Amino acid sequence: MHQYAESTVSAKCRINFEALKLNYTVDPLVRYAEFFAGNPAEYERPMACLVCDEHKSRIHAVHPESGSMKDIPLFPPDQT
Repeated sequence: MHQYAESTVSAKCRINFEALKLNYTVDPLVRYAEFFAGNPAEYERPMACLVCDEHKSRIHAVHPESGSMKDIPLFPPDQT
């Protein structure tokens, strides 16, 4: 994963990428990634983000395995 320090923001939400693509026009160059950062032998931090390599930008979001899911909003919101 490339580091885009100058164009990185954080959002306190979980991303539903499939719903995002259904409800919004998402450029094909935008991708969603979930991964664990850190040393597995010590401590891994769950990470999630939307990435655009063309514009060298990233939006950090909350990984699905981070904390209590009921307290973290989903984007886009669940329509049910």
